[in-house]
Amino acid sequence: MSYTTNIQWKGTDLCMDFNCPNCGEHSHFDGMFIYAVKCDACGKVYRMPTEVPMVEIGPDDEDYERAWVDTTTPG
Repeated sequence: MSYTTNIQWKGTDLCMDFNCPNCGEHSHFDGMFIYAVKCDACGKVYRMPTEVPMVEIGPDDEDYERAWVDTTTPG
């Protein structure tokens, strides 16, 4: 089973490596308010999705100790 979570784009800075699914062109984007990207090579435009896959990690993963815990929800 695959799980996703939703993120909210707040128009903040984005630094992203981009590999075009259509032509394979590699680009790099740095900027504000990036809700969609356009490939310089083929002109295809892609929306930045709000769904992010959830991938379970274990104690041996380098990000394990950096996990955020929701301390604002009671209970």
